[in-house]
Amino acid sequence: MWSVTNVMDYSFKKSLGHLSHELSKKLGSSFEKRMQVIQPSLKAEHWSVISLLHQESNLNQMSIAQVFGFDKVKVLRIINKLEKQHIVVRTIDISDKRAYRINLTVMGNEIYNQLAPLAATTIEDAFSSFSRDEREIFMKNLQKILKNLT
Repeated sequence: MWSVTNVMDYSFKKSLGHLSHELSKKLGSSFEKRMQVIQPSLKAEHWSVISLLHQESNLNQMSIAQVFGFDKVKVLRIINKLEKQHIVVRTIDISDKRAYRINLTVMGNEIYNQLAPLAATTIEDAFSSFSRDEREIFMKNLQKILKNLT
C-alpha cells in the first residue's frame, strides 16, 4: 500500500493536491479555447455555473458558492455577468426575502446545449490515452478519494 511515511517522501509535484489542481486548470483552459469560438465572452467558471444550473435549477447564490468553493463576491460577479447577458435570471427567494434564486433563461439553456458537446469533447480528449476500463477505474478511484475525505 502506498503511503508517505515522512516528509522526505513527499513531493509537491507528484502530490494529489497539485496534480488535481493542474488537471482542473488544464481542463478549464482546454475547454475555454473551444468555447471561445461559440461564446467568446464566457470563461470556464461561467460554464461551471451554467452547467450546474442546468442540472439543479433554482439554487441560491450561497449554494452555488459552496459547490465550487467560491467566495460570495466571486459568485456575485459571475451571476451579474450571466444575468447581464440574459443567460440567468435572479428571483427573490420566497423563504428569505434577502436572498435570490438563480435559474437559466431560455437563452441560458440554449447556450448550455451549444457548449455541452464541447465539454464532452474536452473530457474525451483528456481520456484519449485511457482504455474504457482504465477510465472507469480512474473515475471510481477519484470517487473513493472524495468519499474518504468527507
